[in-house]
Amino acid sequence: METLSNDGSRKERRRSHPHLTWYVVAAVVGFLGTLAVVVITLPNWNLLRGPIAQFLSAKLNRTVSIDGDLKVRVSLQPEIEVNGLSVANASWGAHPMMAQIERTRFRIELIPLIRGHVVIPEAQLVRAALVLERNSEGTPNWEFNEGRAAGAWGPEVGSLTIERGELLYEDAPVETKVRLAIESDLDAQQGSILTIRFAGRGSLRKEVFQIEGRAETLLSLARAGRPYQLDVRVVAGDTSASFAGSLLPFKLETIDGTLQLRGKDLSKLYPAVPVPLPWTPAYRLSGHLLREGGMWSFRSFKGIVGASDMAGDFSLDRRGKQPIIDAEVTSQRLDYNDLAGFLGVPPKARSQRRTAEQEHEAAKRAATEKVLPSKPYDLARLRAVDGEVRFRGKSIVARDIPLDNVVAHLILKAGKLRFAPLDFGVADGHVVSDIGVDASGPVIKAAADVTIRNVDVKILVPELKANEASAGRVGGRAELKGTGNSIAQMSASANGELAVIMSQGRLSTLSLLLTNLDLANAAELLLHGDKNAPVYCAVVSGTMRDGTLIPQVFVVDSSEEKITGEGAIDFQNERYELRLKADSKRPSLVALRGPIRVEGTFKHPQVTPEAGPVVARVAAAVALGALLTPPAALLALADPGGARDSDCTALLAYGEKTAANARKAAQEKDMDPATERKGAAPKAH
Repeated sequence: METLSNDGSRKERRRSHPHLTWYVVAAVVGFLGTLAVVVITLPNWNLLRGPIAQFLSAKLNRTVSIDGDLKVRVSLQPEIEVNGLSVANASWGAHPMMAQIERTRFRIELIPLIRGHVVIPEAQLVRAALVLERNSEGTPNWEFNEGRAAGAWGPEVGSLTIERGELLYEDAPVETKVRLAIESDLDAQQGSILTIRFAGRGSLRKEVFQIEGRAETLLSLARAGRPYQLDVRVVAGDTSASFAGSLLPFKLETIDGTLQLRGKDLSKLYPAVPVPLPWTPAYRLSGHLLREGGMWSFRSFKGIVGASDMAGDFSLDRRGKQPIIDAEVTSQRLDYNDLAGFLGVPPKARSQRRTAEQEHEAAKRAATEKVLPSKPYDLARLRAVDGEVRFRGKSIVARDIPLDNVVAHLILKAGKLRFAPLDFGVADGHVVSDIGVDASGPVIKAAADVTIRNVDVKILVPELKANEASAGRVGGRAELKGTGNSIAQMSASANGELAVIMSQGRLSTLSLLLTNLDLANAAELLLHGDKNAPVYCAVVSGTMRDGTLIPQVFVVDSSEEKITGEGAIDFQNERYELRLKADSKRPSLVALRGPIRVEGTFKHPQVTPEAGPVVARVAAAVALGALLTPPAALLALADPGGARDSDCTALLAYGEKTAANARKAAQEKDMDPATERKGAAPKAH
């Protein structure tokens, strides 16, 4: 609406905010003050209750009534007392009354009234109940005739005391409801009013919270341009927030102060913070909160999430139809357990207990044979906001796997999430990922393109350091696509291919011999110490079809043995069906020489020798021992060796080709699960 400035020009007045109860309080007191001169001249003041109520009703375009006594004490500053004052709500309001005041008492100066200026040295409100609300269109009930706010013609008040006040605020557009008890605080020595105290309960989109705090006297709201000091604490379940700072009166879109957050799970901040955060462990964060219009920022924040440190800047732009976030986050030490929520897994239990929802999911996972997370992602949250997040982590604590220099750039727009890139260092090597998640439809479409470069196996597997094994370096590539609203569903429907290769490495001779159950040579190594065996090449290449990974090539060729594998890994049923066969390259007197089977579930895998060949060789040894002499039984267990070397050149070339095919497939829009790759894998000669 418009008001006249001192020079007579018109200027635009900003719409008032629902929290500014001063508007309505000032209006009620001001209306009474404008009639004070008439009131003090009558012997029976109750005769004026009707005319005053009619005058106020016309001013507010609301029904105003005075049901109690009207009292006046005549002096140069008359004291007026009004009992039973009530103001009806807007016609669309959810409550019949906007204001009900059991008793209001105030003094008014007579001389300023001659100039049309209302000056009230002091005022008191007792049992004042006020209802402020906005309807679904955003219209506030504190705008009266022609959209004017009550404060547009309010008086000048010296001091205001509120006893047993109550405020109810309802905001339909943001689904907020708050009920507060308000009381003025007095200085015990000087008797002056310093602050007001408030406390109560509320809800934001059905999330219940409690609120309490202190603020400057409501009269400070009338001092245009001067920051209004506020100290407030909000608790919602396991989440608490405290704010100490200021806001500008009549312009509450400007907020500036320190915000501290504490809770068991950052995802519980939704929907107050419309960011699709995953489950997290307990956290403590603090930073500088600033609001300028529809732009919110949480600057220079720092704190702890689980066992990880976090710092950075966060902003939320709510000026458009779709909220937009922008964040820059860094961590010096990141615990990989704190990232479990991104996969739908509850965080690791620590000294502080997890939330009830996290505990329920943890118990559910413990009671099932499944390992892959089945908790569905919240599609509505992924579509509720757009934005970008840039993350850098110096080091990651991941058991014995050394990870460092994590770089992640997350882009979310219209329900489509992409990590481009998600990079990190591992074992002196590098892993580069491009991951996309399209949640714009009813079922998520996911795609992952992962490249492994120059990973040092010796660093990756610390146990190899004990025998000074120079285990070589590993590289590879994987391209996978799947659909589903959880990690388990995506894995069960995945299609794609992968390849991992290693050359010029060395591995423990003992572990290689035990693969072939070479008991004699293994015993020698146990007595005299382990040695290293050169690994000519190691290639694992396969395809994923409808959630089943089938190795096309599985060869580890060393100077001691040649290990080949076959079978499948079923991600839909979460089962292993692998068979590893080791062929020795040197003779041994006691070698059971039987394939090893890897079976069972992901949660309870079983690694056992294949029963048939081992039992047959032991039975033959027993028979020979019974017919001839016990030493003759060793003949049945003897292994002459003689396995041929693999064509490592061809195998490595095939692995590299498969990795290249993965790159090509990543660029294709769709993949037909029934299509077979052209070209057969080379035989491991």
